[in-house]
Amino acid sequence: MKVRQLGPNDTHAALMLLNSDPATNLYQIDILLRNPLPSFSLYEWRGVFVDQTLVAISLSAARLKPRSPSSLCVPYGDPDACRLLGEAEAKLGGTANLLGPKMASDMLYAGLGQPKAPVWYDEQLYVCREQGVDEPYLTIRPAMTEELDILEPMAAQMQMEDVGSDPRKGNIEAHRHRIAQQIRQQRIWVAEVDSQIAFSMNVGTQSPLGVQVGSIFVPPHMRRRGIATRAMRGVNLHFLRQSAMVTLLVRKDNIPAIRAYQKANYIGHTDFRLAELNLE
Repeated sequence: MKVRQLGPNDTHAALMLLNSDPATNLYQIDILLRNPLPSFSLYEWRGVFVDQTLVAISLSAARLKPRSPSSLCVPYGDPDACRLLGEAEAKLGGTANLLGPKMASDMLYAGLGQPKAPVWYDEQLYVCREQGVDEPYLTIRPAMTEELDILEPMAAQMQMEDVGSDPRKGNIEAHRHRIAQQIRQQRIWVAEVDSQIAFSMNVGTQSPLGVQVGSIFVPPHMRRRGIATRAMRGVNLHFLRQSAMVTLLVRKDNIPAIRAYQKANYIGHTDFRLAELNLE
């Protein structure tokens, strides 16, 4: 097995490997199509070859300077080859966050030398390809700038519930600025019940191939009313008009959320690993 940085001549092989499971690899496929190889500034692509066949691939994003951690590393492919990709990543400074199929990610983590991981979650990718027929739903819409004061605390609470960290701690204005920017970019979508925002979510990758959604949140006082299920049906109705699938990640121990998504026609697809790494 041989690890090397990918170049323009590897684009076809990279897309062939990633498209062997497009639902799992929506993020990488979208980036590769928008940023042709090689992408030296923001994205680094490395691959492992066996007899000139690409068997594993990793995307490292936002390494701000040489020998420093990338902000995110996403592996895919043969687990043993992913360990080699981890060793290559470690030599370049490692990564602060790891996200990808569980086995590939765990082997890349082994190649990194198994640094401390304050966040280490088992997640599952869920996929919806069908809108459903005659099922009750909530209409979704892009959030508006005047709703910042409502949505910023909701986004903070969602993160605290999800990963246990408070994004407002130390610099609340920076968090407000980030949420305001997401609203301007139409990355945050909402649904209302009784003229109140009862559901919010973020839209990530968006292309004809598929849409990734996340940061899904229902305020605590509105839970246990089927709002998440009805809102996700609304998500499907809107986005499946222009994309082949909608995908989301959910922690495997979040049983209420899983049940809500299943009722909205989401089907479990791939086990994922989400990890935040401490490289000090």
